[in-house]
Amino acid sequence: MLIKLDIFENEDFIKNKVQSSYFLFALITSLVGLNWFMWGPLLSSIVESRYKISGFALALFISSVPLALVIMSYFTGSLADKNPKRTTIIAATMLGVTTILRPFTAGNFTALLIMQLIFALSAAFCFTSWSPFTYRLFEPKEISTKIAIFTAFLTGGQILAFLITFPIANKIGLFYLLLIYGIISATVSTFYILLVSKLDFPYKVTRNKIPTFLEGAKITFSEPSMKSLSFISLLDIGVFAWLAGWYPKMLISFKGISPSNAAIVNSMILLGCLIGAMTIPNLSHRLKKVKIFFLLLPIICIAMFLLIPKLNSFGALLIDGVILGFALFPMYPLGVHLPSAYSKIGIKHAGVGSGIILIAANIGGFLLPELGAAVTKMTPSIIIFGIIPMALMFIGALFFKDPDTYI
Repeated sequence: MLIKLDIFENEDFIKNKVQSSYFLFALITSLVGLNWFMWGPLLSSIVESRYKISGFALALFISSVPLALVIMSYFTGSLADKNPKRTTIIAATMLGVTTILRPFTAGNFTALLIMQLIFALSAAFCFTSWSPFTYRLFEPKEISTKIAIFTAFLTGGQILAFLITFPIANKIGLFYLLLIYGIISATVSTFYILLVSKLDFPYKVTRNKIPTFLEGAKITFSEPSMKSLSFISLLDIGVFAWLAGWYPKMLISFKGISPSNAAIVNSMILLGCLIGAMTIPNLSHRLKKVKIFFLLLPIICIAMFLLIPKLNSFGALLIDGVILGFALFPMYPLGVHLPSAYSKIGIKHAGVGSGIILIAANIGGFLLPELGAAVTKMTPSIIIFGIIPMALMFIGALFFKDPDTYI
């Protein structure tokens, strides 16, 4: 239940603080995306040759965030339900500290990987705070759009990572690249912490005690469609993470594309993700229909995957990437917000429901990039990690039912 708090400060002043806090946390989200996906264009071009490591260890730089979400997202989601201010501050603190220290671990692969794994915890606190945080800042009718904007900022950071990371690293080296990213991340994190620490939420969400994991799973899966949604999310984010980690390397190896151009192709996938994330969830919310998108979007993805082995033009790969991303990624913001749209879960368990879905999604986000290291040919990789998961998603969507209420 949402309760509007009585506030004695100037209304415009409160709105400015709310909007500023929201914007800075969106920037935190974007920087998490930047510092996570920066490794995509670097794995085969710099990291592999510099550290002489295996494909599975390489994949950990991308799959570290999904791994953290699998392990931590229920705990962080429960904590966010109770106190989203605290969880967003933790996310900002971990982002700032780990990224500012990370350059000084670049001389040792193990130390760098450990720092990346610690950084990944910031994503767990960040992503599971989206719903509880926005519910306390805005009216219910705005929530879907506000969460979609968080997704857009995340994707924007990921796009930026693919566009600028390799050129910067190639010019000034890995250490200075990490240092620049660290200074920016720590600065934004500090401003956010200073601002949000003094913010009183304009809305209060009343809820019972935090349920245990088993209780939370029982609450979430009391809605039968959550089983289908978990399956869809697992496959969707698995494919997304696999593309981020291994698609650039495949383009370089089998299409003869330069590392910079391979990164641009991946950035176009992410641009499509951004467009899809900003349009499909809003359209779904207006239509009060979700199932139709879960059925249609995987079919589009399959078509785009089928084209990739046949495409040799850089321009054609860019177009294919935009369409692929547009169809692939909207299922993620739809899934994160969706549990709260079912009356059996509701607003008071929004963080718990999101945490359960994030666990399912990021099991896929961890497994598919790691398994992708074992398949080195382009066509088999696309079939195993692209086409088959999308076909299974379509089947899973057949058992999904639209929410009984939209918030």
